[in-house]
Amino acid sequence: MTSTYPANGTTGVPTNARIRVAFSMAMDTASTEAAFSITPVVSGSFEWAGDNSVVYWKPAQRLAVETPYTYSVETRATGASGPGLNRRLSVSFTTGDDTSAFVSVIMCGRSVMAGWFSHWGGSSCAQGRFTLGHHEVMPPPDIAANVCAWLDSLIFIDLPPVLFFKLCFVDFVGGDSLTAQENLDRNVDYVDSVYAAARRRSLRMIVGNALP
Repeated sequence: MTSTYPANGTTGVPTNARIRVAFSMAMDTASTEAAFSITPVVSGSFEWAGDNSVVYWKPAQRLAVETPYTYSVETRATGASGPGLNRRLSVSFTTGDDTSAFVSVIMCGRSVMAGWFSHWGGSSCAQGRFTLGHHEVMPPPDIAANVCAWLDSLIFIDLPPVLFFKLCFVDFVGGDSLTAQENLDRNVDYVDSVYAAARRRSLRMIVGNALP
């Protein structure tokens, strides 16, 4: 086992937190999910990342405030290519009294976005309960493929971030109506591709542009 979130003994855990267990090997997903439990009992769903070496468990509803929980993975969880856990994992944590968790936002864009972060003091920066990070993207026609590949490579440490995806002034052209429509259709395809990648990682997504 390499790491867990929440860690053992953590207090003040947000009630909308997802549990994360990162293993030192690729795991057999079926046996690992069957070996997982949480008390008090809460229904939830699983998501895998990192070539099946990282599992996230997402509760179907918010956890109770100021409540102790224990999650476990039994030794019947096996690796994808053979033996798995040599000892039982058991982690206890306590939720906090605030259901408004701190949120991380990944802001994907270029051009003026870099200027925003320069003004704010760099990446990452804190704005209230939000932590903002900047990921510089490539211009079209590679913008969507660049963002999608980067999203698929991410391993989240705790709560998954919110994705903010921004197109630029120069990504929109006018002129005659046919050219403008073709350009708009291209940009919609970019957004659809990034949205599909965000959904694969269970991310919430905000789309913006630099137009007034």
